[in-house]
Amino acid sequence: MTLTLFSGTRYSIGWYVARMNSMISAATVLAVLLYEIRICTTGLCSRNGHFVRYLNLRRLVLRESI
Repeated sequence: MTLTLFSGTRYSIGWYVARMNSMISAATVLAVLLYEIRICTTGLCSRNGHFVRYLNLRRLVLRESI
């Protein structure tokens, strides 16, 4: 944002550099957020699978004990 304000005239080399810098930083933040969401989702699915297996095993043990 600061580069855009101090780049001089509009559509100059400095203006384009500032715009590209903004686009690159926004894309980087988006990529990191998507990566973190993927990591969280993968962990959640894994934990859910472990929990479902635990519940199925518990039901099996309770049926055999009756």
